[in-house]
Amino acid sequence: MKNIFLFSLYFIAFVKIANAQESTKPIRYSYYLERANAEYLHKVNDLKTQLIDTLELPFFDDFSDNEIYPNQQRWVDRNVFINNNFSKQPPSKGVATFDGFNESGKPYVASEFAYGVCDTLTSAPINLKYAASDSIYLSFFLQPQGNGREPAVNDSLVLEFINLNTGKFVKIASWPGAKSYAFKQVMIPIRDTLYLKKGFQFRFKNKGSQFGADDHWHIDYVRLNRFRNRNDTSIQDVSINSNATPLLKPYSAVPWNQFDANLLADNHFINIKNNFGASSNVDFTFTSYLGNTKLDSVTKGLFLASGITSNEESKKVAIPIQTGPFNVLTTYKASTTNDFIKLNDTLKALQIFKDYYAYDDGTAEDGYGLTINGSNGRFAYEFNTKNEDTLTHIQIHFTQKQVPLANEIFTLTVWKSLTPEVILYQKTSQEPLYVDSLNGFTTYELDSVLKINGTFYIGWVQASNFFMNIGFDRNSVKSNFMFFKVNSTGWQQSALAGTAMIRPVFADRLTTGLSSTRKNRMEFKLYPNPGNGKLNVSINTNLFDDTPRYIHILNLQAQVVAELPYENNIDLSQLNNGMYIIQLLGKNKEILGAQKYLKNE
Repeated sequence: MKNIFLFSLYFIAFVKIANAQESTKPIRYSYYLERANAEYLHKVNDLKTQLIDTLELPFFDDFSDNEIYPNQQRWVDRNVFINNNFSKQPPSKGVATFDGFNESGKPYVASEFAYGVCDTLTSAPINLKYAASDSIYLSFFLQPQGNGREPAVNDSLVLEFINLNTGKFVKIASWPGAKSYAFKQVMIPIRDTLYLKKGFQFRFKNKGSQFGADDHWHIDYVRLNRFRNRNDTSIQDVSINSNATPLLKPYSAVPWNQFDANLLADNHFINIKNNFGASSNVDFTFTSYLGNTKLDSVTKGLFLASGITSNEESKKVAIPIQTGPFNVLTTYKASTTNDFIKLNDTLKALQIFKDYYAYDDGTAEDGYGLTINGSNGRFAYEFNTKNEDTLTHIQIHFTQKQVPLANEIFTLTVWKSLTPEVILYQKTSQEPLYVDSLNGFTTYELDSVLKINGTFYIGWVQASNFFMNIGFDRNSVKSNFMFFKVNSTGWQQSALAGTAMIRPVFADRLTTGLSSTRKNRMEFKLYPNPGNGKLNVSINTNLFDDTPRYIHILNLQAQVVAELPYENNIDLSQLNNGMYIIQLLGKNKEILGAQKYLKNE
């Protein structure tokens, strides 16, 4: 009966998707967990981690001191995902998320209709050898779905205690799946002498789809202690409980050489929650650094009522223009007296200025794609450069790891405008690559020089009906820049709350060795360009005092692949096809000028 019911749910979901023009699906592969698992296994092989045999009370974890996996001094398994993205307004920074992924980021069962027990979170053994009159309570906060996917009513989160006489876990309570609601606290008294022993353990587990990131549950603030009662629900803690918003607008990252003050957000925000049972005075501070240089620092007092989450606003941070890639590190801190958990008071946020634009925060909560019926489906993502630059790559985060079918191909596309539709570039017969390449993104290189200035769009065209599984960030809602076209009705703006994880990458001017003010100091010609590697260098020596002495050939990762004495004719035929930077250097190897060169024969 359960299988029929589950099949019906999937059939309904399939019908909804089939009728939709754009939709999201559960993530079937997690790059983050796969990488974290490899790093964890490497550490385990190098270090013999000694787990404490039996923990003493109190037991507490708000999941703020670990990332990816739970603290192995408190928990004996690592199936859940410790994160700050998948839940909505948790009590504190960091939650434990349950889904259908195992610890290495793969589905428990590689079948869309697989159903059963998925993640478990099992405590280390705890000394609970106390009298029932000591009034021991286990408490925790739980939330279904959050920013993830809704668990169906037949799905559940289950709490179990171990029976030390049999060595088996016994069900104590369970909660049915539901749409997302605010975190609620659960209080469980432990009075049965069956459990009041040394070596006691408790375990959470979820039942649902075993096929990836689906049917989400989140827990936080797990507390086990003596001398508690049913009304012991407040916690002496003020916590940061969200990620910080970017210092930029509307992007989360911009190329360093495209940055100016107009891209600075007027404010940046972070959530602070008062978990005390009474109002609290809170000191809130943010400090921003560029390297060792302090850009800004502000401290202010807040008065927060009990249980209140404050969306705290901070002023614009003035960031100076730089001559190369840079980062700005902002530290947020919320503190109050008698706060017994200090780790969740501080959050660090890194604002990146490198060679790409991004709207997303780097973490996918869903997969995005189009449903088309015969005609070519198109997806376009709007960006805007403030000055001319060279688009060299497009990065796409795919959420599913599999071998693509033969007909699952798309055309990588760059548009100048959508109405009328003006295409600047296309690269045909591309396959979705469900593997990590660079920070979880697959990088597609453009095979021709493409100058960009002002508004442009990047995306894809697909002729067959398959789901692209583009990473979809639910925490960054930038759907006003997303457009799709699946039929004759024309381009439509996305109606889904979130942002697709696609990024345009530009030829970093640092790669050429020139800041924007020196870009044209020594202009020279390379010809033929593009070409087969045999090219001529032509400069007008009457216009410049400097004389080139050397030539450096760099790839787009700023690596010098060849160093030559300066000549008017050079031979690069031994290099692989691709985009290169040709630098002319003076006698002290100072950079006099640079040009981009495409070898394509």
